[in-house]
Amino acid sequence: MSIDFEKIENDVMNIILNDNSEDGIIMMKQYINRLSKTREINPCGWFTFFHIPNNSEKISKRDELHIGNVIVPMVGMEYGIGFVLHVSDGQINTLEAYTFEEYLPQP
Repeated sequence: MSIDFEKIENDVMNIILNDNSEDGIIMMKQYINRLSKTREINPCGWFTFFHIPNNSEKISKRDELHIGNVIVPMVGMEYGIGFVLHVSDGQINTLEAYTFEEYLPQP
């Protein structure tokens, strides 16, 4: 079974940023208008790094921010995959995906 990273990441970002707050709207715009992204995969999860334009509007909170508590069920996994969105300097930075004591399904 292969993992559709794009679909999962889009679904998760819609869940995390779907709060209609001013900061949520700004972060969603950053996600939609990202220049690119890179992904690092390991057996127990992955990191997706977002490249946001320098002139993008930033959220009011400029400290490190970690938004998460999203668990996605995954066929072949007992506990699913957890996600945390890392924000720094007012911009989305990294989406972290992690497993709970098990490995990601292999294709």
